[in-house]
Amino acid sequence: MTDENHDLEERLPADDDGEEDDAPGKPNPAEGDRAPAAGPAEKGDPAKPGAGAKPPPPGKPVPGLVQLATTGQKIFWAILLILSTIILGVVWFQNFEVLQKMLDVELTVSWEAPETVALKPGPTDFLFDRAAKTLRCKGPIDSKLKADLVALLAPDKDVPAIDQKLMASYSDAIGQLAYQSNAGSTGIFLTLLSLGGISGLLGVQLRSMVNFVGVACFKNELDIVRWWPWYFLRPLIGFFLGVLIVILVKAELFTASDKSATGSVWWVGIAFFAGFGASEFTDRLRLLAQTLFGKSTQ
Repeated sequence: MTDENHDLEERLPADDDGEEDDAPGKPNPAEGDRAPAAGPAEKGDPAKPGAGAKPPPPGKPVPGLVQLATTGQKIFWAILLILSTIILGVVWFQNFEVLQKMLDVELTVSWEAPETVALKPGPTDFLFDRAAKTLRCKGPIDSKLKADLVALLAPDKDVPAIDQKLMASYSDAIGQLAYQSNAGSTGIFLTLLSLGGISGLLGVQLRSMVNFVGVACFKNELDIVRWWPWYFLRPLIGFFLGVLIVILVKAELFTASDKSATGSVWWVGIAFFAGFGASEFTDRLRLLAQTLFGKSTQ
C-alpha cells in the first residue's frame, strides 16, 4: 500500500461544503415535539461519509464517521513523537560512536624490510612503519583488500625482482593483519544491523512528524481512534527496512556506485531514506517479489 492508502492526510474524509447540516432528530417548531423523519439527504450515503452529515465534535465517537482528536490528544501525541525521536537520536549517536570505535581499532604486525625495498602507495588506513618495523592498519580486511595489500610489494619496472623469502614474510604478515581485523566481525555486524534499523526508524519518525503536523494542525482531521495502529506499527516497519538495507549491502546486492565510498555513512543514509519512504519502499519490494516469484493466485 502506498502513502495514498496510509497517510492520514489523504485518507480521512472531509466536509466539502464546510456548512453545517441540520442534525437528525432536532425538534421542528412547526411540528411540536415530534422529530421529523430523516430523508435520504439527511441520512447521507454510507459510501460518502462527508455527504449529508457534519463532522462530529472532537472527542465524541460517532460510528462510521471521523472521530476528530481533541486538543489534549493532539498535545499528547505531539509530545510522544518529539520525546521518542529525541531518544532514538541519542541511541543512534551512541551506536554510531561504538561502531566507529570498533572500526578505528589499530592493528599491528611485525615485519622488517631492507632499506632498498619500499612498498607502493596503498590505502590511507594502511601504513608500513619502517622505524618500528611494523605493518599497521585500521578496519576489517576482506579478501579483495588483502590481495591489494599483498600487491603493494609486487615487482614492477623499478624493482624487477624481489627476494622470495621477503615476499613470503610480507604475505604472511598481511595474512595475520587480515585475521586480526576480522576477529571482532560478529560484533561489528550486529552493531551495523542495530544502526541500520535505528536509521530506518528515524526516517519513519520524521515522516510521521511531518504527517502529524499536516493532519492535526493544517487540515484538523486527526483521527487517533482509527489510525493509532498505523502510528505504532510504522516505526517497526522502518526498523526492519533499515536492517534489510544492511543485509543487502553486506550481501553486495546493493552497493555504492563510487567504490571510494567506504565506511558506513552512505548506507546509513540509504537506511534513513528507506524508513522515510517506508510505503514506497514496500511497494517496490512487492513488485520485486512478484517479478521473482509471480503473483499470488489467492
